[in-house]
Amino acid sequence: MFSPVYPVLIRSAYFAFGNVWVSALLVTNLSSFIFPLVVYKTSGYRTALLAEVFPTYLVFTTIAYSDIVVLVLLALAFFFLLKEKFVKSCVGLSLAIFTFVNLALTLPAFGVALMSRKSFRYLYFFALPFLTGLFTPLWFKIVAGSYFAFFQLENP
Repeated sequence: MFSPVYPVLIRSAYFAFGNVWVSALLVTNLSSFIFPLVVYKTSGYRTALLAEVFPTYLVFTTIAYSDIVVLVLLALAFFFLLKEKFVKSCVGLSLAIFTFVNLALTLPAFGVALMSRKSFRYLYFFALPFLTGLFTPLWFKIVAGSYFAFFQLENP
């Protein structure tokens, strides 16, 4: 069971191509081209190259799996944070959390980065990711019947 972002992307591509597997591979492969570009713009050529040839990255970009979509959204959140576009960064992080709920654990790192600016006006940055973190279990309750369905499905 996935959080809704990845299945929505696949369903959107399905309307264009009419095949679920082709749509899933298209979403995954398109994301695998976007991620290194965002990393390149954020951290430079070497970092993008290292990220792209990392063995786990190579595996998860050749099969239909949601991890690459999460990486793209998280990389966009960092990119926009560095460009001081806090609303866009907040939306990127919220979508990343909605795609992979465990990314809520990244909020303290974003907090440290924003608090280093010694201004509390950036606290609004946490509103949407916090609400996303609260909404995600509710979504699993609606869809799967349990607030903790995400964690229950991972157990054998």
